[in-house]
Amino acid sequence: MIRVVSEESRTGLENMAMDVSLMKHAERTKQPFFLRLYGWQPPCLSLGRFQSSDIIDKEYLRNRGYDLVRRPTGGGAVLHLSELAYSVIFFGQALKKPVATGARLYIAIGRALQNAIDLMGLSTVISGLRSNKREDVCFGSASVGEITAGGRKLVGSAQLRSGNVVLQHGSIVIRSHPDEYGSCFLSSRQKTLSRYIQRKMCGLEDVLGQDIEVDALKTAVVVSFEKEFHQKSSYLNSGDLGDKFWEDVEIMRRFFSSDEWNSGRLPLDRRDSDRQP
Repeated sequence: MIRVVSEESRTGLENMAMDVSLMKHAERTKQPFFLRLYGWQPPCLSLGRFQSSDIIDKEYLRNRGYDLVRRPTGGGAVLHLSELAYSVIFFGQALKKPVATGARLYIAIGRALQNAIDLMGLSTVISGLRSNKREDVCFGSASVGEITAGGRKLVGSAQLRSGNVVLQHGSIVIRSHPDEYGSCFLSSRQKTLSRYIQRKMCGLEDVLGQDIEVDALKTAVVVSFEKEFHQKSSYLNSGDLGDKFWEDVEIMRRFFSSDEWNSGRLPLDRRDSDRQP
């Protein structure tokens, strides 16, 4: 059974805290498969776990009212401005047939997301190659399991592994904003990055030339996960996850706002986090 938590928008700190707390909840309750769909309010720039914040124009983010958060997963910076975010949590034997973590799991989830995007009317390609290129921006290159349209990246993803639990989360871009994305970096990099992002990134509305209903996209994602993983789904309200879950959320919210975390002094084993550089 896929337990679907479909939400409105939350802050960057809340979103990261909820993703990690849902991992803890899955392990504690022995519920093997969660799918969370959500947005960001206010818009947020998220950094990869091992990425320096020295290249970011923090004053620009403050002036725009944007959040800044460091993800528990690797990769480059993402501007969460016009997208549907997803997170998938697997605990133990979540799948009817074994699917290893890493590349094979990226591809399995990628197929589900690709089918959802196909239901919205857009043909896409799943990358089968792992990128060894380190990017300042997540959407600069596509790695294994990530999705492109016309050679431009549409879906970016990353994983966190902790014991017997795997979190994969990512962004389905609805509309790209390359100039705004580039402006989040220090002035010496803005123009170059904006042009680079424009060549490398796209959103559903950019390609289809029409508005996308987020609720319709959410439904397509759920239907496609059911099909790919051969499981039925049931919807949960996040308020029904219990007091312990929300206690964990508050603990993790404080953790993600700590100077130790945001300065890059990492308390966790680097091997637990993946993606795609």
